[in-house]
Amino acid sequence: MPISVPKISFLTKEGQKTKRLDFRYELHKRRLLFLCQDLNSEVVNQITSLLLFLHLEDEDKQQHLFIHSRGGLATHAMAIYDTMQLVTLGVHTIGMGVVASMATLLLAGGAYTKRNAYAHATIMLHHSDCPPYFEGTEAGISVDFKERFRVFDMIAEILEERTGHSYEDLQKVTTAKEAQDYGIIDAIVDKAREMKL
Repeated sequence: MPISVPKISFLTKEGQKTKRLDFRYELHKRRLLFLCQDLNSEVVNQITSLLLFLHLEDEDKQQHLFIHSRGGLATHAMAIYDTMQLVTLGVHTIGMGVVASMATLLLAGGAYTKRNAYAHATIMLHHSDCPPYFEGTEAGISVDFKERFRVFDMIAEILEERTGHSYEDLQKVTTAKEAQDYGIIDAIVDKAREMKL
């Protein structure tokens, strides 16, 4: 059974009328975005369009992306990662719950010094999923196979550049402390005031 979206009541400036809004609207207005499910086309569309809209609305305001996701297809993660790099101030990323696979790329892809995780977050990196091509002629399968390795190499290169550690070493990480030691995050946060939202 889906959880209903609560509405928030507040007074408007014109005529002191009470207005009810979806609380996500208020969170987005404060540039607080949430990735709390596995990556798919719909989620990628929502996150990238919000990042771009909020950036165009005011590029001098910091955006925050809270991440609790087991990841998904590498191509989905790359769409969000590339969009994050377009944001002038960078995106403040906060890992919570479980951050795994391609969600770890997004956590590490935040603005340097603004990549955080909660103290009890589980952060894991493992081989990413690529679209299941491998259909068709032998020549077509060969091209798909090469593309799969190209995407994997690109992700490994990005992670190595952003963390200063080899992809193989990064696969050992499971805790927020290890993620900090390996450069996936910059700080562990256990108090809201430490995050400066």
